[in-house]
Amino acid sequence: MDDDQAPAPFTNRRWDAVKNRLSDTGRWARITPGLAAAAVCAEGVALHGQPLSSAAAIAAVGAGGLVIGWNQVGAKGRVYVCAIAAYASAWAAAVSAHGEVSWRGPGDGLLLAGAALLATPWSYGRRWRYEEPDELPELPALEEISEFQQIWRDYVNIPGAVLEPEWPVPGGWQTDIVVPRGRMATEDIIAKSRHIRSAYDVAPTQCVVEPTPDQRSTRARLTVLERDELAVPRIWGGATLDPETGLYVAGSFMDGAPARGQLFVPGSGPSDHFVAGTKGSGKSRFLDKLAAEIHLTPLGVLWVNDPQEGHSLSDWIKGAADYALGGEEIGFDACMKQLRALRRIVYRRSAYFGREIVWVDRKGRERKGGKTYFDPTSEIPFLYDLLDEVHVLVKNADPEIRKEAVALLGDISKLSRKAGVGIAYVAHQVGLDEMGGSKASATRSMLREGTTVAFRTGDGTSHSQLGLKADPSKLPQFFADGSKTQGLGYIKGPDARPGAQFRAEYVDDPFEIACTPAAGRLDDMSLEAAAEPDDAERAPMHFSVPGILSIPSAAERKTWAEQILPKLVDGEDHTFGAIWKSFPAGTSDRSIRHGLRSLVDDELVATDGDKKPYFITDAGRAALEQRSAVA
Repeated sequence: MDDDQAPAPFTNRRWDAVKNRLSDTGRWARITPGLAAAAVCAEGVALHGQPLSSAAAIAAVGAGGLVIGWNQVGAKGRVYVCAIAAYASAWAAAVSAHGEVSWRGPGDGLLLAGAALLATPWSYGRRWRYEEPDELPELPALEEISEFQQIWRDYVNIPGAVLEPEWPVPGGWQTDIVVPRGRMATEDIIAKSRHIRSAYDVAPTQCVVEPTPDQRSTRARLTVLERDELAVPRIWGGATLDPETGLYVAGSFMDGAPARGQLFVPGSGPSDHFVAGTKGSGKSRFLDKLAAEIHLTPLGVLWVNDPQEGHSLSDWIKGAADYALGGEEIGFDACMKQLRALRRIVYRRSAYFGREIVWVDRKGRERKGGKTYFDPTSEIPFLYDLLDEVHVLVKNADPEIRKEAVALLGDISKLSRKAGVGIAYVAHQVGLDEMGGSKASATRSMLREGTTVAFRTGDGTSHSQLGLKADPSKLPQFFADGSKTQGLGYIKGPDARPGAQFRAEYVDDPFEIACTPAAGRLDDMSLEAAAEPDDAERAPMHFSVPGILSIPSAAERKTWAEQILPKLVDGEDHTFGAIWKSFPAGTSDRSIRHGLRSLVDDELVATDGDKKPYFITDAGRAALEQRSAVA
């Protein structure tokens, strides 16, 4: 043990066990008075002939009885405890003086009768009582039992558990299992899933035990299929995203109910995704489905981050608004540039919604700034980045790439919801290590609130980290008919069925969808932020944008350049801050930046580098003189 480690507190487990057995609920509680009487007699005999034996007996029994009983009962019960302690002390004194227990005279018989009288309330209060059984569904008569119910009675051994009448679902039957209150719970039934599946003799994809929709603790939902509905492929039939709720249909569960994911939550913002699966599990086909949903809605814009040199989602290279290609051969510069641009968009939108937007709240009040949620519109849509094979960046061999990728994703995840930005993290395993280890804990915490989709994986030790109730590594590779289980998995989403298997829809021709014009367009404010230099410190800390249309266009940037140039005519060096402060209060710093950039591009103004002062060039002086002559 280390010197600075405190020792564990001492506990006597044997004594604790004895106390529990003698307590109100212990198995020996009813015979405790008899045991106490025997102990009192033994103590009196042992103390016979010793100096002051009677006094010692009285003191020992009385003190012991009071200490033990005083803390076990309430105020009224303490009178009873005091009476028992006094009587036991007197009995112990009598036995210690006499030296033995004899039934020849009336003395010992009277003492025993008194002890029995005092023990009566105790024994009566702890008598055995008949308990009415818990209310369970009435079992149908034998001649009315279906084959489904008969199999349960013959082969399933869960004491007290019964089935409610079953109802049909596509390919099979469904019912609720009910267990006695206070004796079993939903988790206990789910733990018996393998035995129940064995009783019905079906494949793992044809039987599931899960919580009921109302989450009652004495019930579990049982689904048993006679034919494997999940073996039938689910082909995507068109856009399913509901603009009112942000929900989309990801596939269907084994009972035919739709399995839904969520791209955004009304009154909140985009909802992130985590998608995991090994090779051949259907992970990439699910991403095609997700990309198609985003591509076809005017409320969203699709970005793709592909560190596999175009192998991840090659059908979307031309269809995505921005497709970042990276890899070992071509490097990861494009992937990292996209993440930096995404963070700048998050920062810019955060400042806009936090300080500058003029909006009307739910009570009809006009407010400026302070908008803490994001609802997508066609003017400012949500931006969703599909980050495939995220481990390639966050576990990259280059420590600089690895460190920056983890930091960027952490910054984005903390602020993205209110700024209208979402990310789908895609990896081979469900776990913290796939997102960059312990330093990515903030990202993982944010992901737990989103949608998690897990297809078959190679390792299931970390599946509970993101809220999955079942181990995706246990999913079969083939269905009973021999077909591959691509698209078979678990989904933790708004349907709250993380332990039920589902089959994801797949897009038959994603390239055809990608070739159609995107329904959504990124707002100019976000485009301007994405176009800023990669230096994070150059992201503006403040800007005044009353509306999207007020962002400087090319003509407006030229106008700002014309206003800035005369302020540099003195030939001195001017910092950006000094130039900005020379304009009226409330002038957008972004307008000044774009104006200076335009002047530098035209070689009318020069600077020695980023964050360096600006000064007018000879060409700038000539332009001013020409402007004066024209005037």
